[in-house]
Amino acid sequence: MNYYELIGFQSDHPKPHHGPPETPRLDDVILFLNFDGTLVDIVDFPDPVSVPSATRKLLNDLHAMPGCETVLLSGRSMRDLVGFFPDFQGTIVGSHGAEQRIDGKLWQHPAKDSLELARIVQMVHGWADSEPEVLVEEKPCSVVQHFNRAPDRMAEALNFMECIAAHFDGFMLHRVKLKMAAEILPENVSKRSAVEALMQRWPSHMPIAFGDDLGDEEVFEAVNRSGGQSIRVGNGETYAMFRLADPGAVRDTLRGWLESAD
Repeated sequence: MNYYELIGFQSDHPKPHHGPPETPRLDDVILFLNFDGTLVDIVDFPDPVSVPSATRKLLNDLHAMPGCETVLLSGRSMRDLVGFFPDFQGTIVGSHGAEQRIDGKLWQHPAKDSLELARIVQMVHGWADSEPEVLVEEKPCSVVQHFNRAPDRMAEALNFMECIAAHFDGFMLHRVKLKMAAEILPENVSKRSAVEALMQRWPSHMPIAFGDDLGDEEVFEAVNRSGGQSIRVGNGETYAMFRLADPGAVRDTLRGWLESAD
C-alpha cells in the first residue's frame, strides 16, 4: 500500500492549478520551503549542492519582511542546511523534523547518541560495506542509504532496513523514492508534525507550503486543512492546490512576492 492509499487519496481530487497562487500579503504568512527539488535542483548524493548567493539572499530577504515567518524544511541534516544558508536566521526543520532550530535554539531528537541508533548505524554499515555503490549517510538522529549508483540493489536493501527498523522500538523506515534513498529514523517525527506545531506557534498567520515529493504531501494536507495554500513543484499526484514546473519557478515566484510587497 502506498502513501496515497494510506491517506485515502481520491483520483477525483481537484487537479492543481498550473502557476502560483495570487500574491499574498507577506506580513502575516508562514512560508514552508522544502530544499532539494524545491529551492534548488536535485543532485545525486554525494554530489555537491550549489546554492547561488541569490538564493541565500532570497531567504534572508523573506525572513527580514515583518510578519513573514520563513521556515526551511528538509530531510537534510541541520549541519548541511546551516552550511548552505549560513546567514539565514529563520526557522530550520532538518532531518524530517528530528532537528529543529527555532529562535536560534537547537533541538535534536533524544535518539541522538542513543545506543539503539548506534547499533542501527553499525548494522546498516555492515550490509553496505559489501555493496560499494550503495552509499551510507549518517545524521545525528538517523541513518540513510543512497541508491543513485546502485538502483538494482534498492529492493534488497529496503527489505534489510525494514527488518532492522522493525527490530528496534521507536524507529521506522522512511523511503524517499524520488531521491533514491531510504532512511531509518525515530518513528515519532515527521515534517507534518513539525509543520503543525509551527502553525500553532503562529496561529494568525496563513501557511503556504512549497514541496516536491511524497514526503511533502502530508505537509500539503495539513496546510490545506488549516486554510493555507500548497504548491507542488514538478509532476506527480498531489494534494497541492497549485503546481510550479521547477525550482526556478519557485524562486521567481518568491522574488515576485517580495517585489510586490516592496
